[in-house]
Amino acid sequence: MREELSMIWEKLDNWYSTLITMLPNIILAIVIAVSVFFIAKGVRIVFKKYLMAKWKNEELKAIFAKVIQFIVIVLGFLFALSVVNLDKTVTSILAGVGVAGIAIGFAFQDIAANFISGLFMAANKPFKIGDIVEVEGQTGVIRELKLRTTMIRTFQGNDIIIPNTHLFQNPVTNYTSNDERRIDLEVGVSYSDNLKDVKALTEERLKQLEGLVSDKAPEVMFNEFGGSSINFNVRIWTKNTDQFNIVKIPNSNIRFFG
Repeated sequence: MREELSMIWEKLDNWYSTLITMLPNIILAIVIAVSVFFIAKGVRIVFKKYLMAKWKNEELKAIFAKVIQFIVIVLGFLFALSVVNLDKTVTSILAGVGVAGIAIGFAFQDIAANFISGLFMAANKPFKIGDIVEVEGQTGVIRELKLRTTMIRTFQGNDIIIPNTHLFQNPVTNYTSNDERRIDLEVGVSYSDNLKDVKALTEERLKQLEGLVSDKAPEVMFNEFGGSSINFNVRIWTKNTDQFNIVKIPNSNIRFFG
């Protein structure tokens, strides 16, 4: 029993001696690990504002700056391990990256797909910050393009986080990529109304709307005899100077008749 206790005590004493000997290195490694986060943030800012200042693609600049920040953090972490003489651990980590890469690839394939989709979208720029888009039934303003997700804000003020693969693989309607867009309205009138007067009055009332394109006159086309009304389409062109033109013109409280 004494022999076992002696061995345990000797082992603890060796650990204590090693700890005292390595204490300066441990403190230095902790300082490096903490400092590297601030250094990485500074590197990201320098790369984004100065080294990539000539890039006009702000979304791509933001993504590459974050990637550089992540690389600096990883390198700083590995250096901190080497300071405390964990070289074998560092070597094992580097060697294990190749082996674990396959497993990680399967486990995080969705994350990788979203990341790659974000890079392609940032490079091709199908939309930019501030554009109004519609995807998978959701309509809103592009607020932020991140590494894996894109945030849009609906007209109701709700923020929706959409994976980049959904935007990259599905049809996206960009309402503000062009300077003008056409809005179609459906209207019905009674069978007893004079269609010639209806068309003239409709065109007159449409001129009261604000935000229309002056050189493209509104179009009124009768197209259907409904069960209780004669239906016609109104086509008007509006400028995309106001993001709310998309919803405010079709819902204007203009009275066509009466």
